[in-house]
Amino acid sequence: MLTTSFVFAALASAALATPHLHAKKDAFHSGCYAYETEKGAHFSISSGAVKYFNDKHSSKDILGPKTVNDSPGICGHYYDSTEIIGACLWSGTGNGADPAASGWLSGSVSENCGKKVSIKNAANGAEVVATVVDGCGLYAKDFKSGCPQVWTTIAAFNKLATKEEAEKSEIAKLEWKWLDQPI
Repeated sequence: MLTTSFVFAALASAALATPHLHAKKDAFHSGCYAYETEKGAHFSISSGAVKYFNDKHSSKDILGPKTVNDSPGICGHYYDSTEIIGACLWSGTGNGADPAASGWLSGSVSENCGKKVSIKNAANGAEVVATVVDGCGLYAKDFKSGCPQVWTTIAAFNKLATKEEAEKSEIAKLEWKWLDQPI
């Protein structure tokens, strides 16, 4: 059994379009990838990754104190949130079995695990490179509210927050983007 402490900062963004699954010969994409591509997003790192802004909601520490969990997450066993610079992205709708209903990752789409994202605090310019360590529900019910969100580990939050934000456990303006090619 591993002791895990999770405190994540939620990040929400502006309205997006309707999703559908884009398939290639031997590859498929996550529901969020398809959703973002449909609205014109480009994920080629050489031409600039998509960047999300939380212009409607503040980021907050919402998952409370230490928790004990012996079950693996979408990306494997949990980790120490106070040490890992990590991100948790939306896991989609349903039970995770349908790739078309996945967020950036789910039980059926785990290929984005371990990939890197950049997360920046607009207030102070602090920026971290975070590893995608799990998928989270993020209190989102659809692609519009789920795909633009990211939660951070305690370690990432502590590196990003100003003193005042840390005292309030809230970061008002974050932005994030993929550094690795998502599926």
